[in-house]
Amino acid sequence: MGNRPTNIKGVKGFQPKQVEDGGVHTGTEAWNIAQYYTGFSIAVPLRELNELEDIARFGTLRMDDDIIMSDDRIEKRRADALQRYWNKLKQIILDTIFKVKHKDKKEAQEIYDRVVDCAKYFDALLEVREDAINHDDKIILNEKFFALIIDYLNARKREYLYVLDRTGLIFRETDEVDLDKLSSDFVHGG
Repeated sequence: MGNRPTNIKGVKGFQPKQVEDGGVHTGTEAWNIAQYYTGFSIAVPLRELNELEDIARFGTLRMDDDIIMSDDRIEKRRADALQRYWNKLKQIILDTIFKVKHKDKKEAQEIYDRVVDCAKYFDALLEVREDAINHDDKIILNEKFFALIIDYLNARKREYLYVLDRTGLIFRETDEVDLDKLSSDFVHGG
């Protein structure tokens, strides 16, 4: 094999091994992407959901960013963030539903169907009104309706997180959970 290092994390399963008859054995260690899949298909999108919820509720992710935006732009951003939140929640469910335990499949599908059904109400989020004084169009967010939809989607997210937790995709199904090790493994690719 020459001077190639074999101590690089994740390389071990791909290193050919010398066997007694002089041949090369490619190894039986399979590269397992479950940890990465869980991180990129669940952990990262869940963080994005939280950010989208903040934008939907406040118009920006960070305090004072709204100072440089018009009210119309903030209202539009809030409605757009809610629709992106809906789409991201749908994506999380679609990316993980194959792993849901058989006893939870029906519940998971019902949650997904309720999330999808919510989209038909998005047209009622924004209204364009003419400002009688300036004769300009003004975008108005229907706050009460908006709050109902975001709270509804948050409830579906919470329900689905319980389903995912029962699969072991969020926390392993053991009595001992070493969060420091899980975090280190994810960051360092272990």
